[in-house]
Amino acid sequence: MKTLIVYGTKYGTAEKCVKELAKNLTGQVDVINLKDNKDIKTVDYDKIVIGGAIYAGHIIKEVKEFYETNKEALKSKKVAVFICCMDRSNPERYITNSFDADFINGVIAKCCCGGSYQFSKMNFLEKFIIKQIENAGAKKGQGKEVDGKTDIIDIQYDNIKTFAKQINQA
Repeated sequence: MKTLIVYGTKYGTAEKCVKELAKNLTGQVDVINLKDNKDIKTVDYDKIVIGGAIYAGHIIKEVKEFYETNKEALKSKKVAVFICCMDRSNPERYITNSFDADFINGVIAKCCCGGSYQFSKMNFLEKFIIKQIENAGAKKGQGKEVDGKTDIIDIQYDNIKTFAKQINQA
């Protein structure tokens, strides 16, 4: 079995999740960052894992472009989808916002791998927006306040291992 993992990342969290996922998959696993390579041949793979960062409520642009370009070819493959985001109250909504319903209904596995706020890599506007959203939620009892300076990394390793098992069993 050959598995391809294609992903997009803004600050590197999705890449960390992909490395962990690849360690837990059986058979040959190839990993491609969509920022580095957009010309991908899916025909050689039995399983394809697609995912990446959620940015402004949707999957990162490179992943969406890969999906749109390869939509027909993916219908004949076993496909799994993952996202990386800090809002885990309803990760399914980010997945359904990013892909067609028919496609999502046919995937072999879905996963929210956790996420991060890497304030040290963000510009002023990104820091400001996240701080406002998170602190407003904290005031309503939904989460914790953030200072906009301290990086927060919350990768869900157990979710990734469970996701890998689902892919391996498919």
